[in-house]
Amino acid sequence: MVETSAKIHNSKGIHVRPSGLIFKAIMNYGGEILIIKDGVTTPLRDIISILTLGLAYNDEITIRVSGVNEEEMIDILKDLFEKDYRFEEQ
Repeated sequence: MVETSAKIHNSKGIHVRPSGLIFKAIMNYGGEILIIKDGVTTPLRDIISILTLGLAYNDEITIRVSGVNEEEMIDILKDLFEKDYRFEEQ
């Protein structure tokens, strides 16, 4: 098991579009991914589990990953949660 902290840098938090990108990165991962926010631990299984975290700008989380290639997965997740997304307005 590996663990790291991350801070949300996206000004609109982790809403539907970033959640979709995070889910795409984890959907084939066979290990366990847990996010801890304000003392509450949530397993990441789908987009809904990401959205229910209610991650807003400057929130701090802990990411915990266990399984094959856990170091690689935790680095990917840290980058995705800390990214400042700039989506084109449609």
